[in-house]
Amino acid sequence: MATQITVTIYDDTGAAVGIATPLTWAVVHKVNMPSIASILLAPATVVTAGIEYGYYVQITRGDPSVDMPVYTEFSGQIRRVVREYGANPTLTITAVDGKRILQDRIVAWYPGMLSTSLFTTAAHPTSSAILTELWNRNIGSQAVGNPPFFGPDKSRRYGVGLQRWADGRVTGAVDATDTGIGAAVNLTCSGENLLLTMQKVADIGSIDFDVRWPIGGVPSLYYADILGSNRTAVVKMSQANNTIGTLVRTTERLNAPSLYVAIGRGRDKNKLKALYPTTAPTGTDLREAMATGGDAETVNSLRSAAWRNYVRQQRKTNAYDIEVLQSAMWRYGRDYWLGDLVTIAVTATTTLTRKIYAVSLSMDADGREEVRIDLAATI
Repeated sequence: MATQITVTIYDDTGAAVGIATPLTWAVVHKVNMPSIASILLAPATVVTAGIEYGYYVQITRGDPSVDMPVYTEFSGQIRRVVREYGANPTLTITAVDGKRILQDRIVAWYPGMLSTSLFTTAAHPTSSAILTELWNRNIGSQAVGNPPFFGPDKSRRYGVGLQRWADGRVTGAVDATDTGIGAAVNLTCSGENLLLTMQKVADIGSIDFDVRWPIGGVPSLYYADILGSNRTAVVKMSQANNTIGTLVRTTERLNAPSLYVAIGRGRDKNKLKALYPTTAPTGTDLREAMATGGDAETVNSLRSAAWRNYVRQQRKTNAYDIEVLQSAMWRYGRDYWLGDLVTIAVTATTTLTRKIYAVSLSMDADGREEVRIDLAATI
């Protein structure tokens, strides 16, 4: 028996409209990224005829023949609707999960404001402390908008205190509570996209986050050291047990800067700058690159910017390209899920711990399902 899916459509209030039969469908998940679903439907049905922007879709998946219980693969809001007319009319919908709200926001606070657009390791000793503030002050109860305005004499007037440029509060959004995890980082982020800023913080802090937003419910921020579970003791993939296809290791030095210079504000020779590593390599080992300092006004903030770029680059210098296969032994949706840690046997004596970083699922018009798993370069 093939994997069974159910596509349920909900209206913009969260009320169920009915079950739709997809012609084809695809879902893409990535850790710390919005999940996206694209579904091709026949438009001339009672369920699909009224679909518009703002409706919701939920996809459940399961296969009792291989002991895979039914679970929710995707839940999100429809953001794109394409109706094709003619002899064979079709309807294509594209939906995005709860992390869409992060993509919709910027850090709409003036530069240099502590706990809103400026974060220091002294005031925010963990990455989760920064994520908490970013959520609460751009989506939660503290995202109150009270921008400056011009008075009758054209002078700039302010309210009781500087607040967000626009009211970003989402009705019912649950304020986050800091759990004290992840490495600290100095950060300036005024005007940056909120999702990109949170990805930056999570990347350096080595933590995962998600927005839990049930259909008809309210959004809340979730973060943890790993999005899933540690299954390394159980899920062990290898070419020997036919759960890994091709396995390639690449050592990359063609484009691998060994020193990042971050440049901040100032003029000409007086611009702020910082290096990472603080002790620069010498001779032919010195390969330089520049990192954008943005609105950073301190050397510590610039050094953090240089450090972030350096860490990301180092992850590419020794990379594994691992093809994960679906088999009777290990299956996505039954034995492991997005964000889980698993063991990869490179050789009989060498193993790696890798995170399930991305999952792509699709079904063609003949009902054939394809599952592609991507592993994070590091954990």
